[in-house]
Amino acid sequence: MPIFEFKCTKCGRIFEELVLNGDEIPSVCSECGGELKKIFRGSIGLEFKGSGFYVNDYGKGCSSCDSGQDGESKVEGN
Repeated sequence: MPIFEFKCTKCGRIFEELVLNGDEIPSVCSECGGELKKIFRGSIGLEFKGSGFYVNDYGKGCSSCDSGQDGESKVEGN
């Protein structure tokens, strides 16, 4: 969801506001009437912790994945 963070240039108040498509971006502080500036924060990272996301959660039940044969079945000779 598009949640933006704003800071008032007059009183210094910082707050978050949900701004949907077509909604007007707030430009006036509701507390003091001062001008609002949009605050840009750094990007949010995504971190997977543990011994392995794929191996632990999605690799189960695939015998060829565990043996390293890349989906090819091993046929023993006659």
